[in-house]
Amino acid sequence: MDPNQNQPNQPVPTPVEPVAPVPASAPMQQPAPMPFSPPVGAPMVPAAPQKSKKGLIIGLVSGFVGLLLVAGIGVAVWMMNYYVSKDDYQKAADSFNKIVDLDSSVGSLSTTTSSSPETLDSKFNELSTQVKGMGDLRAIQKDDKLNKLYKTFKDETDRVVVFGHAVAEFIRAADDCKNVETKEDVPACVTKLRAVKDKGSQAVTDYAEALSKYLEDATNGKLNSSAYYDATTKFTNDGKSLKNGYTDSGNALKDAINAKLK
Repeated sequence: MDPNQNQPNQPVPTPVEPVAPVPASAPMQQPAPMPFSPPVGAPMVPAAPQKSKKGLIIGLVSGFVGLLLVAGIGVAVWMMNYYVSKDDYQKAADSFNKIVDLDSSVGSLSTTTSSSPETLDSKFNELSTQVKGMGDLRAIQKDDKLNKLYKTFKDETDRVVVFGHAVAEFIRAADDCKNVETKEDVPACVTKLRAVKDKGSQAVTDYAEALSKYLEDATNGKLNSSAYYDATTKFTNDGKSLKNGYTDSGNALKDAINAKLK
């Protein structure tokens, strides 16, 4: 019997190729990494933007402008607090000239007893107002030298003004004493004379006291004319001393102002 007959057809097996064995000492190779690719439909990641030189320039310009602004504010503050212009000094000079004109109308302090008390009070009030107003001027406030000289001048003016008002009060009292006819009229006259001390001028107070003493002594039969003469001389000299202090301090202030206008 033929062995190839009557046998069903069976598939012929595929021969397997032999594989070379892998040595145990050989390292396993890692697969090469695949480049990352985003999945389909995923948004793309934008690249990092490069810094613009334009922004740097704008920053530098802004900083420079800021420095200029600060410097400008500093200059403005300095001008506001310290700068004195020629016009400011001229205003100070004009103010002082008005004071000089007013002082001339008052006359010499040693002979003010010849003026009416109302005139004296008015003139000395005006003098005080003018000098005080001068202190509000920028040149006087901001210039240290002028400010110092002005304060000295104002102090001397204040003393003169007190003296002037005291003289005005003395004249009023002396006018009332002109009506003294008897011994009984003297006490009232003396009381008014001694009230002059309330005006605050020591020079006028001393003079009024000397006159009061002279009248009281005369009432009691004593005439001490030499003492009264000495008091009169002292009063005149005190007035001149006040006038000199006022004049000297005023001239110093005037010269300093004029020096600024050259």
